[in-house]
Amino acid sequence: MSGSATGPGEVEILAVRGELDLATADSLYRRARAAINGRARVLLLDLTGLSFCDAHGLSAFVRIANDADAAGCQYGLIAPQPNVAKILRITGLDTRLHILTSLDRPGTGRHQGNSPRTPSCGGEHASRNPFLGGAPCGFSGPLR
Repeated sequence: MSGSATGPGEVEILAVRGELDLATADSLYRRARAAINGRARVLLLDLTGLSFCDAHGLSAFVRIANDADAAGCQYGLIAPQPNVAKILRITGLDTRLHILTSLDRPGTGRHQGNSPRTPSCGGEHASRNPFLGGAPCGFSGPLR
């Protein structure tokens, strides 16, 4: 697993690439914990480059979510690849963790111009995106 971060600030995005497993999950947890301790109000894990996730990776996602909850930090996973999305669905973690379909402008399906990236669900639901202060998007469910 490799990664990068944007921030620090109110919104912290950690890019997760490669494989998330026994050898790498704790590193991700430490990076996320540092962002939460750094007073991030929103922590997003960009999973577009994550090719594999085992039980240790899933555990790291849950631990991060629990720590974010305790700190009052909103937390979400962005655009997991189909195999990662499948394991989240099979384990039921897709109902516990907030999953966004992209890191783009709301409802556009792509990043446009020099405007800042924002999480988007592509607009397939009627709810409002809490990461965007309630702007329409498609994210559903309360933040944890």
